[in-house]
Amino acid sequence: MKKLNQSYDVVICSHNDPYCNFGGVEVYNKRLVELFLKNNLKVLYFVIVPAISQENKQKSLCDITYDWNFAFLMAKKAKLCIYSGSLNNKTFIKMFSGLKNSVNIQHSDASYYNRRNEKWKLNLSKTIVCYTNNDNTFISNVIKKKKLHGFNIVPIIIPLDLKPLPKKQNKICKLIYFGRIVKGKGIYFLLKMLSHLNYDIHFYGFIPNYFKFPKKYEKYKSLFFGKYNNKDLPNIIKQYNYTITATNAEGFCIALAESMACSTPIILKNTFQNADFLIDKGKNGFFYDKKASPKKAAKQINAYIENNDWQKTSKNCYEFAKKWFPKENWEKKWMDLYKSFSNSKQK
Repeated sequence: MKKLNQSYDVVICSHNDPYCNFGGVEVYNKRLVELFLKNNLKVLYFVIVPAISQENKQKSLCDITYDWNFAFLMAKKAKLCIYSGSLNNKTFIKMFSGLKNSVNIQHSDASYYNRRNEKWKLNLSKTIVCYTNNDNTFISNVIKKKKLHGFNIVPIIIPLDLKPLPKKQNKICKLIYFGRIVKGKGIYFLLKMLSHLNYDIHFYGFIPNYFKFPKKYEKYKSLFFGKYNNKDLPNIIKQYNYTITATNAEGFCIALAESMACSTPIILKNTFQNADFLIDKGKNGFFYDKKASPKKAAKQINAYIENNDWQKTSKNCYEFAKKWFPKENWEKKWMDLYKSFSNSKQK
C-alpha cells in the first residue's frame, strides 16, 4: 500500500471518488485533480463514502484516503481544502466546519437548500463557490446574510476543450440523454414521453443495480447503451440532433454545457437556477413546460423540432459554449483562487 505524504497543497473532499464516472460531480472533481497535478501541486482526495473499487485505486492520479482524522489534519495544513458534492453528511459538516482555507462547490440547485435544513449545511466554510448566475438566488442571499465570501464560479463551470466539430443535421432526427440513469434525473418521465414523441431518445450512462424498468417500459431497453468513456463523448453527442433532460433540480447541468460545446441544441424543463442562462432566450434550444404531463411535453417538443431552424440553433450553441466555457478560463480561475488562499496562508 502506498505511503501517504504528511502534507498536501490541496485536499479535495467528496462523497465519491473522481474515477468512477458516475456523474457530473465526479467528472468535475477528476478535472480538478488533473489541473492541480499539472501545476505541480500535491493533492489528497478524501472519499467520504468508501465505495471505491480496487480498479479505481489503481487508476488514481493522486493520493486517496478514507481516514477522517488524517483527512482533517491534512486539510488544516493545506493551502486549500475543497468540498465538492452533496452537502448531506452531518459528521463531515461538524468536523470540517470553520476551516478558513475551505471552499464549498455548490453542485445542487438552490431549491435543494430550501427543502433542507440549511443552518448546518452552510456553516461549512467561510468561502462558498456557487454555481449561480443570478445575484438574487437563495444561496446568494444566505451568503450575504451570513457574511460569507461568495465566489461566482459561473460562467466557467467546466473545462471544455472547444474545437469546432463538423456538424450536420442528421437526416433521421434523434435525441440523446447522457448522465446518471436514475429516477432523480427524470428517466421515468422520458420513458413515458417516448410513446408520444415522434423521435427516439437514446440513453447513455451508468445504470445502478437499484434502477428498475417497469414492465411496460421494458420494450425500450434497447435504447439504453450503458456507460461511456468521457473521451468518446464528443463523437457520441455529434451523432444526435438534440440533447434532452427531464431533471427537476440542478445546480448546473454539465451535460447541457458539453452538448452545446458539440454544437448540439438542448431541450430541457425550466426548473433549475441556471436554465435561463443556458437556453439564452431560446437561442440554444427549447424549454418545455415544467408542469406538463409526458404526453403534453412530447407534443410541445414535436412542434418545436418540426419548426426549428436547427442549423442556426446548432451554431448558436457552439458560439455560446466558446464564449462561456473555455478550458483556459476555468483553469485560470481555479489557479487564481488557489494562489489567493496560498498567499493568505503565508501571511
